[in-house]
Amino acid sequence: MLIDVAAARRIAEEAAQQKLERFLAEPDQPLLRDEFLEGANCWFFFRDPAIVVPPQYALGAECAYAVSKRGAVRTIADFFSDKEKLDSYLKTMSDYFLTHDE
Repeated sequence: MLIDVAAARRIAEEAAQQKLERFLAEPDQPLLRDEFLEGANCWFFFRDPAIVVPPQYALGAECAYAVSKRGAVRTIADFFSDKEKLDSYLKTMSDYFLTHDE
C-alpha cells in the first residue's frame, strides 16, 4: 500500500526523534524543515537547522531521512545545501526503493 506525504513526514519525524531528541532546546521544537523533496519512489526530509548538534555527534545526527512511497525509512546524507548532489541523490534513492522497498 502506498502512503501519502503526510504519513511519510510522520515516519521521518519518528526516525528523527530517536536521533535528535537529546539535542532539542524545547520538547515541542520542530524536528524537520518544512521543505521536502519528492522523487518517483520516495521523499526526502531534512533536519531543522535550529537543532544544534555538537560536533562530536555530527556523524550520527546531522542527517536527512528518505521515506519510500511504501513507508520504508532510511537515514541518508544531508545534501540540502547542494542542489546538484541533492537532485542526483534523490534519483539514486528513488531507484533504490524501486527494488529494495519493504
